[in-house]
Amino acid sequence: MAPKGSNALEGLRVLEISAAGNWAASLLGMLLADQGAFVARVGVHPDHAPIEEAAARARSREARSRAGIDRNKHVLAPIATAADVVRLVACADVVILSYATELPELDPVTIRTQHPSLLLVTMCEFDTLQTHPPDDGRVGAATGLFTDMNLYDRLFEPGDTKYTRTPLPSTYAAIHAASAVCLGLGRRASSGRGDHIQVSLAGCFFQAQTAHLINGFPGNKPIPAWLRWIPQVFFRNWLEQMIADKRMDLFARTWDCADGPSKLQVISSSRKHKPAMLRAMGLWDEAVRVVGISDSDFDRSNSLGVRRNRKLAALLAQAFARQSSEYWVKLLAPVVPATVFRTTEEWLEQPFVREMGLRADFDDPLVGSIATLGRSVATSAGPPEGPGPSFEPRTILADPADLLEAWNQAPAFALEGPTPQANSAGLTSGLRVLEFTTVVAAPYCGLTLAQYGAQVIRVCAPEPYHEKFLEINVGADVQRGKENIALDLTSEAGQQRLRELIVEADVVVRNMRPEAAKSLGIDADSVHAIRPEAIYCSISAYPGSDWPGYDPLLQIGSGIVEAYAEESESGYRNWLGVAGSVDYGSGASGLFAISLGLLERIRGQSGVQVATSLAQYAQFVQPDRIVTGSGLPPVPASSMPLTRSDDGGWQYTNPEPQGGCESTPVPLQTLRSLRVQATPVSDAQVGRPCPRDFDAVTVIAQKQLDGSINYFPAPSHVRFEESDDPIILPAAVLESFE
Repeated sequence: MAPKGSNALEGLRVLEISAAGNWAASLLGMLLADQGAFVARVGVHPDHAPIEEAAARARSREARSRAGIDRNKHVLAPIATAADVVRLVACADVVILSYATELPELDPVTIRTQHPSLLLVTMCEFDTLQTHPPDDGRVGAATGLFTDMNLYDRLFEPGDTKYTRTPLPSTYAAIHAASAVCLGLGRRASSGRGDHIQVSLAGCFFQAQTAHLINGFPGNKPIPAWLRWIPQVFFRNWLEQMIADKRMDLFARTWDCADGPSKLQVISSSRKHKPAMLRAMGLWDEAVRVVGISDSDFDRSNSLGVRRNRKLAALLAQAFARQSSEYWVKLLAPVVPATVFRTTEEWLEQPFVREMGLRADFDDPLVGSIATLGRSVATSAGPPEGPGPSFEPRTILADPADLLEAWNQAPAFALEGPTPQANSAGLTSGLRVLEFTTVVAAPYCGLTLAQYGAQVIRVCAPEPYHEKFLEINVGADVQRGKENIALDLTSEAGQQRLRELIVEADVVVRNMRPEAAKSLGIDADSVHAIRPEAIYCSISAYPGSDWPGYDPLLQIGSGIVEAYAEESESGYRNWLGVAGSVDYGSGASGLFAISLGLLERIRGQSGVQVATSLAQYAQFVQPDRIVTGSGLPPVPASSMPLTRSDDGGWQYTNPEPQGGCESTPVPLQTLRSLRVQATPVSDAQVGRPCPRDFDAVTVIAQKQLDGSINYFPAPSHVRFEESDDPIILPAAVLESFE
């Protein structure tokens, strides 16, 4: 089923004060407009003039991207005057401010004093507004983005850098800010007061770096130079290929197909996928006869032993070589996570991208016909039936009076029905969340709810079926602050306890495939039959589909890897942002969807279902590239504004300073150096609001029950003036398993 939008924010008047090149504010405006809000975009600084007119003449890629992000918005083409801004702010429900405009009328304190019911969102690089739009490069330099991107760098090029122009910090900030707006609207319904929501790009993106910080992540400790020298001289190509293909695991590597080498990627961390893949390929009987395998071989171990591994590898290689990569993807994608290395343009042309609603097509008044990314979340009151608000091209207005008239003619935003009580201890305090999740994305959704004060209960399978790294090392982060219950949902006793838990749940989150959820009694219909008031959130790999998938798979299939990969002699592709380019953002998208569902519940709706997927965020994370159309110029090469300093270290310099943006070099941080600067947290501090006084990012060091220390980002990425910050959660202590 294609994802649907909703009118959850219909009538919400949003004033977006942004500039050319400012992704964070524009993406936040797009997220709100996609759900029915009336969004007006203006610029107020001469250096931040809109680019549409000049860029449209050149039919540039940036102009196309901006047109896609500005869909459903009203754009004021001239620079707004102070008088224009005052009139617009007075009519707005939400104001998005991403840089200090030097207009006293747009000082945050002035806005909050004059309009106490308004929600003001300030999008900052770190802690405070600057006189320039947020610079993703500066934020990336402070958070280890360019120095700690993957295992290959840590082993072979520990002092090297990999620069990406993808605005990862802005996309994370936008999705977190969208959730914060919805939660703020819910509280305003009861208190009558607005809020000042400060969103830190550095803090939001740093949440996705946790996998690099925690103990047990490969390479999070420096490798001695003498130890690096041995593999670099004698085994470099072999080790590169082993890292790239995971040769010790035949079900998580690239394969050569009839249409070329390294075309097909299979990634599986679940023991359930492996026998299913062999059966789907028609190789099970032959593997039993030639290799001597059985179903029990995949119960606990990732390896069949050297001899059987070689035999099975040869069997698989022969089979893959007989057919094209597209043939194998069509056969395997419904069964096991599999994809083809694609460019972004190839991704947008895939039939399933259209069928799943991942692509939006419309005619823009300036740049003509374009295709761009679809909605990032789906939400509805009850089963999705209508299409929700359609994608409309932006409306270009030359007169502020026309904008005000259109704004005033729109229906007013209102929340009717029982409203939540304002609670300064947390925006979701008292909310009971039931979680049926594994791996990273969906558990991170539950983690963010817990950081806002919700009670989160995670129901676990009696025996994990994902690899140890995901269950234990990554789990040390995403399972923090939750109650964990192991239930056998295939038993009558487990089903009885499940029903007891659902009766008390306000939110249910799951990321298993639909058929599995139905067989266990945790599909939307089963949950709503017991608890109609519960908000049911589904986080999947693809929208409306039961195809399995993981973060790296969507990076490969959607064009992220092809755009920024660097190949070595062995054919190794240097992946972009292995830690969380997609996973953590998809979890944050789940929080946004749930926040929209909470607004629907305030209106008295029951049977609310919301959803998001890894595929949707894989597009959202590359807004500068998810666009196509006739005559579109090629993707520009990533500039490399990283240079060596006199002491040999790396530094970032903004190549195109705007509006007073500092052009002085910013030294690049590594995550290992941030770990050294971590702030210890005592047992007495756990459960209290996170620290406010941080420079770029705050790393907290928490002691676990076994005496070891784990490192986590402080949950200070979003701050509400009217309430306490998100709380520090205790570190998860997960027992090891073989």
